[in-house]
Amino acid sequence: MHPKTIGLIAHPGKPGVGDLVNSLAAEFARFSMSVLLEKETAAVSGQRSDMTIAQLGGKADLLVVVGGDGTILNVTGQMGEASPPIFGINVGSLGFLTCASSPAFREAVECIAKGKMTFSNRTLLEVVLRDSTEKHKPMIALNDAVFSRGELSRLIRLRTRVNGEALTEFNADGSIIVSEKSVIEVEASEPDYPVYLTVDGREPLRVAKDATVQIRKAKKALQLAAMPDMSFFSVVRQKLKWSGSNV
Repeated sequence: MHPKTIGLIAHPGKPGVGDLVNSLAAEFARFSMSVLLEKETAAVSGQRSDMTIAQLGGKADLLVVVGGDGTILNVTGQMGEASPPIFGINVGSLGFLTCASSPAFREAVECIAKGKMTFSNRTLLEVVLRDSTEKHKPMIALNDAVFSRGELSRLIRLRTRVNGEALTEFNADGSIIVSEKSVIEVEASEPDYPVYLTVDGREPLRVAKDATVQIRKAKKALQLAAMPDMSFFSVVRQKLKWSGSNV
């Protein structure tokens, strides 16, 4: 893949991210590649743009996301119908989805410009909250959908079905749903205590007593780009400082 148009998205709260965005844009220009900036990214780097993440996703050949894993999760959830590959540049200490560190941004840009990237396909989840009071849009998740009890120190009760067939009623602190093939439906079966749904760490949604949460494999997948010498396990070794036992 030799992308011609780059969509650049950064976490605006990361220290020094504005300077890094400008340096990345200049480096891409050196390889005659055009760069489109998301509006908050443009603001933090002293530039102007009105483009949303969804609009960038529809126009860019590759999204370069500057931040951490949470930034990639946020971008994935806001891309809409578009699904360009994502190349992550980490700003911070820990990241398993980002493949390059910020000091290595020139090397990262050169790999992108020369098409020296590897890609892994990641399954996405579609999460839909259905209740009688509000119409919720489908949410896309890369990691998980989590049901929790919120601030109350008590168990929650969740009634579940798989592909329309009753499974069981869980009585637990919470539940994490990750499904690739089945359609899972979850209802809060305890009327007096709240249950909350969190999708990829976003703002929690309260699940009302008569509501159903449906979770299934999304129609689209995510292509996660990486530098050619990087793999998931090499990132694990680096981040967790694993070097083997001396015993």
